Amino acid sequence: MKIAVVSPSYGYGGSNIVTANLGKELLQHHEVFFFPYKFTTNFSDIPEERFQYIGADHSGLRKIWDKFGKGSEFFIKKEFTPGKYYKKEIENLLEQIEARQIELVILSSFESSVLFAEALKLTKPELKIISWMHEAVDYSFGELTKNYPTAFQKGLALSDAIVCLTHQDQAKYLEINKHSTVIYNPVVLEYNRRSRLEERVISFTTRLNIEVKGLDYLVEAAQILPEDWKVRVAGHGRPDQVESFQALLREQDFGQRIDFVGSLQGVDLANHYFNSSIFLSTSRTEGLPLVLIEALFFGLPIISFDHSGGKEILGNGQFGKLVKVGDVSGLQQTLLAMIQQPEERVFWQKQSVKRAQDFETEKIVQQWLQLLAEI
Repeated sequence: MKIAVVSPSYGYGGSNIVTANLGKELLQHHEVFFFPYKFTTNFSDIPEERFQYIGADHSGLRKIWDKFGKGSEFFIKKEFTPGKYYKKEIENLLEQIEARQIELVILSSFESSVLFAEALKLTKPELKIISWMHEAVDYSFGELTKNYPTAFQKGLALSDAIVCLTHQDQAKYLEINKHSTVIYNPVVLEYNRRSRLEERVISFTTRLNIEVKGLDYLVEAAQILPEDWKVRVAGHGRPDQVESFQALLREQDFGQRIDFVGSLQGVDLANHYFNSSIFLSTSRTEGLPLVLIEALFFGLPIISFDHSGGKEILGNGQFGKLVKVGDVSGLQQTLLAMIQQPEERVFWQKQSVKRAQDFETEKIVQQWLQLLAEI
């Protein structure tokens, strides 16, 4: 089968990396092409002959005109249709589909589904479409698509299948499309070692979005750590996001409990996990965070806010400690208990190792292959 995988980017970010790596796994069974439409970065070493940027320039007068159009449409209808402002990207994608005789398109992320699903079905009704939702359902139907709910739900309804990441998400998507299924994201980091649980380090891996990733909560929670414990943050983001986080540390990390080491990948990222004894997540919302899955494979005890992704990965508390989102005091107490009780860390390491088996790449790829065969 000839498959197109459409994503905003194949650069940094958990969903971008997972999308690229799943596509490369499917290459062993199908003919797969990769089409980014926002950024040209090829972070995951996708074969160049299968990589084609389909984006267009949205700067200058074009940006002003688009903003005016969206504003006018929103004033009249209280929402707008994003696809109207990505006509060139739609045209480019259709040209690639025709030229490469694509039979099935995987639209990775809510945004890809919003922009392309309806246009593809109207133009090529025989084309099969899978909308792959990486975002938490409450976030998708709330903040992310609040200005274009109709376009979002129409794209979902027209898809031949929806792949989502948690059973909580699936319950919502089933209301719109009965062909909605849960397939977890596989781990993509090389792992062959398990933490010795000896380092007095709490690892934290993130995109540097203070609001979404709860970095403000992280800084507050870290201030109660014993002097010989640190939180080591491996994070990537735009220059302005890096500066905002560093400013937050200067202003609020009074005890210098946080060690920001910048963006890590490959062996350096693996060592980041291996040389720590606890993994922490303070996100306000998550779909199925890749970093939590990576932490499982290194046998790290995990403490997370109870966003939907955390609850799914940690089995509602069976495989890791969950704290109510925003409860910094509860988070601090849970951290201190884990630090002060080595036997607790050993117990939760065993739970992490057990849960990691559900995210083995081979198992996930087989689920995708079965879905493709059914469609």
